[in-house]
Amino acid sequence: MKVLLLRPQAKSRDISRVMPLGLLAVGSVLKRAGHAIHILDLRISQYPETELKNALLEFNPDVVGIGLMTVESDFAFDLAKQVKSIRNDATLVFGGPHCAHDPKYILHDPNVDLMVIGEGELTIIDLLEALEKKRDLNSVKGIAFKKGGDYIKTQPREKILDLDSLSQEYDLLDVARYFNFDCSHEYLPATRRFMPLTTSRGCPFTCIYCHDIFGKDIRYVSPEVMLKEMKFLQDTYGVNEFHILDDSFNIDMKRAKKIFDLIVERGMNVKISFPNGVRADYIDDEMVEKMRSAGVYRIALGIESGSLRIQKMISKSLDIKILKDVVRKLTQANISVNGFFMLGFPGETREEMEQTIRFACEL
Repeated sequence: MKVLLLRPQAKSRDISRVMPLGLLAVGSVLKRAGHAIHILDLRISQYPETELKNALLEFNPDVVGIGLMTVESDFAFDLAKQVKSIRNDATLVFGGPHCAHDPKYILHDPNVDLMVIGEGELTIIDLLEALEKKRDLNSVKGIAFKKGGDYIKTQPREKILDLDSLSQEYDLLDVARYFNFDCSHEYLPATRRFMPLTTSRGCPFTCIYCHDIFGKDIRYVSPEVMLKEMKFLQDTYGVNEFHILDDSFNIDMKRAKKIFDLIVERGMNVKISFPNGVRADYIDDEMVEKMRSAGVYRIALGIESGSLRIQKMISKSLDIKILKDVVRKLTQANISVNGFFMLGFPGETREEMEQTIRFACEL
């Protein structure tokens, strides 16, 4: 089948314009399964309406998939309407983090035919086979759809355990286009030629505000496969900076240290940033030194609140008394540190918010 994968246009400069890893992952498995794939990232397009129309008419897809986060959901619904106005016969599928939401909320839109819930690589293969063979969609795990006026949500799909098997087909994208963009607040690269990477999925903690898309069991890309991908990107595209976007990169401290050791042993001479944040309570002196040696230059810490009551209420499970020491050691290793904080939890007082602000300033 012909599948067009879309990322919605960014109408705000605050939305980062880095490579769409989710669409790339889905497109890669579809390509290896023999489907014809075209990825169109409207977030980096100068002429999004023209590019979209050309892709729909020239590529003539059977299925159009739109990957979206909640922050861009309005843009995605507008995009679905545009797609259907040009190719009403194409099956339109939503996927991505926003689809962890109630299916009724998303599928009420008349332009959305189906949605993939959770990890999409295995689900999309099964879904396309069902569509191609006109099989009952109830047999496809991990989706939701409309049928006879009802909203059907099928059984959840099992988590993908072997992340090493999910290699990326970077030729599906014009990689060079991502070396020219306006930085957002989350990405402050040291160089233009940088690439985002995810090397694990899942997180065992129970913070009440978290998306929890990948579940509570962590699954990892092996250090050897991660280094192989970094070397490929370095040799093929001249990438010498990597931004690791894992939710829980350093919880397996042994693995994290091995990755840093391998970078040093292979003389890769790269810069590494953790803009998505890491756990401050899984950083020891040895980790700091290995980070420094491997080229880590910036790191974010998920702190959230300077109030012990709020920390307990949100189930953060972080001893904030360790933070000053961790920040000092990272800073002494010439690693720039920033922190993520939240204000306005239900029931949080003005005094507790001021306590968080004072704590952030002290750090």
